[in-house]
Amino acid sequence: MATGEDSMRTLKEKLDQHHQWPGRYPFKFIVKQERVAEVEALFPGETLRQRVSEKGNYVGLTLEKEMGSSEEVLEVYRRVSKVEGLLAL
Repeated sequence: MATGEDSMRTLKEKLDQHHQWPGRYPFKFIVKQERVAEVEALFPGETLRQRVSEKGNYVGLTLEKEMGSSEEVLEVYRRVSKVEGLLAL
């Protein structure tokens, strides 16, 4: 069974294979409507595009951010993982 750190190590390897650093990286998250402000607070000064689900219960958030390395990408995922119910795509 893979642990969280095993998953992060695998993701890091894939990021390094498919992306050049520094470079823009698209983050995509799905979160319940009432958690949007919590996610936005993790990215002060950044613009997150929002797309509300048909019933309005969930919001898709997209952030394109200049990242210096795969480790910086992983740090963002670690930060948002603390938001209850968040799904990172």
